[in-house]
Amino acid sequence: MSKEIEQIIKNQIGNWVVNHTQVCFISDDTLEIATSEKDSLGETIYCFIQKSNDVYRIGDDSRTLFKIDPSASDEELYAMTEEVAKSAGFDFDYNTGEIWKEVSRDNVIATIMKLTQLVVAVSYLG
Repeated sequence: MSKEIEQIIKNQIGNWVVNHTQVCFISDDTLEIATSEKDSLGETIYCFIQKSNDVYRIGDDSRTLFKIDPSASDEELYAMTEEVAKSAGFDFDYNTGEIWKEVSRDNVIATIMKLTQLVVAVSYLG
């Protein structure tokens, strides 16, 4: 393939993501991202970005496990989620069920993409 076709494909991928992603300002320092991905329940995956100084906290706001286990009673699910999240380079709050990671500005988009993939995987654990 030529470089021209490669560039066309990259542009179209970028445009598709932009057209299928929604950003909502929650507050001066927090954004909600409705991604183009769906979880095992067919629901949109959301990521939350909170900025503090030069650090961006990217997380799922505990939504992933809440949808799967609203009573937060499945200890095995929480243990598996913690293992999967940590092996993917994320932190996990066992008390709240939140999956999150703090990153620099340069890593925000890559972290959102990785969190989205992680949430898809975790959604199939339930």
